[in-house]
Amino acid sequence: MGQGSTGSYALGNIKNSLSAIAIESKLKEICNVVNHHLIPLIARMNGWEMTRLPFIAVDDLESVSLEETSKFLQRTASVGLIPRTLPVVNRVLNLLGLDSLPEGTDLNSLLTESTSKSGQELDNPLEGSRKTASVGNDNDNNLDNSG
Repeated sequence: MGQGSTGSYALGNIKNSLSAIAIESKLKEICNVVNHHLIPLIARMNGWEMTRLPFIAVDDLESVSLEETSKFLQRTASVGLIPRTLPVVNRVLNLLGLDSLPEGTDLNSLLTESTSKSGQELDNPLEGSRKTASVGNDNDNNLDNSG
Protein backbone atom coordinates (compact mmCIF):
# COMPACT_ATOMS: atom_id res chain seq x y z
CA MET A 1 0.00 0.00 0.00
CA GLY A 2 2.53 2.57 1.13
CA GLN A 3 6.29 2.69 1.26
CA GLY A 4 7.70 1.41 4.53
CA SER A 5 5.89 0.07 7.55
CA THR A 6 4.41 3.34 8.80
CA GLY A 7 3.15 4.39 5.36
CA SER A 8 1.33 1.10 4.83
CA TYR A 9 -0.20 1.27 8.28
CA ALA A 10 -1.36 4.86 7.75
CA LEU A 11 -2.85 4.12 4.33
CA GLY A 12 -4.52 1.00 5.70
CA ASN A 13 -6.14 3.04 8.44
CA ILE A 14 -7.39 5.62 5.95
CA LYS A 15 -8.74 2.88 3.66
CA ASN A 16 -10.54 1.21 6.56
CA SER A 17 -11.88 4.54 7.73
CA LEU A 18 -13.21 5.45 4.27
CA SER A 19 -14.79 2.01 3.89
CA ALA A 20 -16.46 2.36 7.28
CA ILE A 21 -17.82 5.79 6.33
CA ALA A 22 -19.29 4.42 3.09
CA ILE A 23 -20.83 1.36 4.77
CA GLU A 24 -22.18 3.47 7.62
CA SER A 25 -23.78 5.84 5.12
CA LYS A 26 -25.53 2.98 3.32
CA LEU A 27 -26.72 1.47 6.61
CA LYS A 28 -28.18 4.82 7.65
CA GLU A 29 -30.02 5.02 4.31
CA ILE A 30 -31.47 1.54 4.87
CA CYS A 31 -32.49 2.45 8.44
CA ASN A 32 -34.15 5.61 7.16
CA VAL A 33 -36.27 3.65 4.64
CA VAL A 34 -37.17 0.97 7.19
CA ASN A 35 -38.03 3.55 9.87
CA HIS A 36 -40.10 5.83 7.63
CA HIS A 37 -41.78 3.31 5.35
CA LEU A 38 -41.66 -0.33 6.45
CA ILE A 39 -42.28 0.07 10.19
CA PRO A 40 -45.27 2.45 9.72
CA LEU A 41 -46.69 0.10 7.06
CA ILE A 42 -46.43 -2.91 9.40
CA ALA A 43 -47.91 -0.83 12.22
CA ARG A 44 -50.93 0.20 10.13
CA MET A 45 -51.48 -3.38 8.94
CA ASN A 46 -51.46 -4.61 12.54
CA GLY A 47 -53.52 -1.77 13.96
CA TRP A 48 -50.74 -0.50 16.21
CA GLU A 49 -50.76 2.93 17.79
CA MET A 50 -48.89 5.21 15.39
CA THR A 51 -47.58 7.60 18.04
CA ARG A 52 -44.98 5.22 19.53
CA LEU A 53 -43.30 3.14 16.86
CA PRO A 54 -40.04 1.24 17.19
CA PHE A 55 -37.08 2.32 15.11
CA ILE A 56 -33.79 0.91 13.91
CA ALA A 57 -30.53 2.77 14.59
CA VAL A 58 -26.92 2.15 13.61
CA ASP A 59 -23.95 2.76 15.88
CA ASP A 60 -20.56 3.84 14.59
CA LEU A 61 -18.89 0.99 12.75
CA GLU A 62 -15.37 1.94 13.68
CA SER A 63 -14.82 1.06 17.27
CA VAL A 64 -12.52 3.11 19.41
CA SER A 65 -9.11 1.52 19.69
CA LEU A 66 -8.69 0.55 23.34
CA GLU A 67 -4.92 0.71 22.92
CA GLU A 68 -4.99 4.25 21.55
CA THR A 69 -7.62 5.34 24.09
CA SER A 70 -5.66 3.91 27.03
CA LYS A 71 -2.44 5.57 25.82
CA PHE A 72 -4.20 8.91 25.53
CA LEU A 73 -5.84 8.61 28.95
CA GLN A 74 -2.64 7.50 30.66
CA ARG A 75 -0.57 10.24 29.09
CA THR A 76 -2.99 13.08 29.74
CA ALA A 77 -4.05 11.93 33.21
CA SER A 78 -0.43 11.45 34.31
CA VAL A 79 0.25 15.16 33.87
CA GLY A 80 -3.03 16.21 35.45
CA LEU A 81 -4.93 17.19 32.29
CA ILE A 82 -8.01 15.03 32.89
CA PRO A 83 -10.39 16.24 35.60
CA ARG A 84 -11.66 13.62 38.03
CA THR A 85 -15.35 14.40 37.58
CA LEU A 86 -18.36 12.14 37.15
CA PRO A 87 -19.05 13.26 33.53
CA VAL A 88 -15.43 12.55 32.54
CA VAL A 89 -15.35 9.17 34.28
CA ASN A 90 -18.69 8.23 32.69
CA ARG A 91 -17.42 9.24 29.24
CA VAL A 92 -14.38 6.99 29.67
CA LEU A 93 -16.56 4.13 30.90
CA ASN A 94 -18.89 4.56 27.90
CA LEU A 95 -15.91 4.54 25.49
CA LEU A 96 -14.98 1.18 26.98
CA GLY A 97 -18.52 -0.12 26.51
CA LEU A 98 -19.37 0.02 30.22
CA ASP A 99 -22.37 1.57 31.96
CA SER A 100 -22.20 5.03 33.48
CA LEU A 101 -21.93 5.49 37.21
CA PRO A 102 -25.04 6.83 38.93
CA GLU A 103 -25.32 10.48 39.94
CA GLY A 104 -23.82 11.10 43.37
CA THR A 105 -21.16 8.36 43.11
CA ASP A 106 -18.19 9.05 45.41
CA LEU A 107 -15.28 9.04 42.95
CA ASN A 108 -12.68 9.24 45.74
CA SER A 109 -13.75 5.81 46.96
CA LEU A 110 -13.50 4.32 43.44
CA LEU A 111 -10.48 5.97 41.86
CA THR A 112 -6.91 5.53 43.03
CA GLU A 113 -4.49 8.39 43.39
CA SER A 114 -2.37 9.17 40.35
CA THR A 115 0.86 7.26 40.90
CA SER A 116 2.53 7.88 37.56
CA LYS A 117 5.78 9.82 37.62
CA SER A 118 5.59 10.78 33.95
CA GLY A 119 4.86 14.44 34.66
CA GLN A 120 7.70 14.94 37.16
CA GLU A 121 10.18 16.33 34.67
CA LEU A 122 7.84 19.12 33.54
CA ASP A 123 9.42 21.39 36.18
CA ASN A 124 12.69 21.36 34.25
CA PRO A 125 11.92 20.23 30.67
CA LEU A 126 15.41 20.93 29.29
CA GLU A 127 17.10 18.59 31.74
CA GLY A 128 16.55 14.88 31.25
CA SER A 129 15.67 12.48 34.02
CA ARG A 130 18.89 10.50 33.62
CA LYS A 131 21.55 11.68 36.06
CA THR A 132 24.33 9.27 35.09
CA ALA A 133 25.99 8.75 31.74
CA SER A 134 25.43 5.44 29.99
CA VAL A 135 25.52 3.93 26.55
CA GLY A 136 22.35 4.30 24.51
CA ASN A 137 19.06 5.80 25.47
CA ASP A 138 16.24 4.03 27.32
CA ASN A 139 13.73 5.68 25.02
CA ASP A 140 15.25 3.95 22.00
CA ASN A 141 13.55 0.73 23.09
CA ASN A 142 10.12 2.35 23.38
CA LEU A 143 8.38 1.65 20.04
CA ASP A 144 5.89 4.47 20.68
CA ASN A 145 8.79 6.92 20.40
CA SER A 146 9.94 5.66 17.01
CA GLY A 147 9.02 7.79 14.07
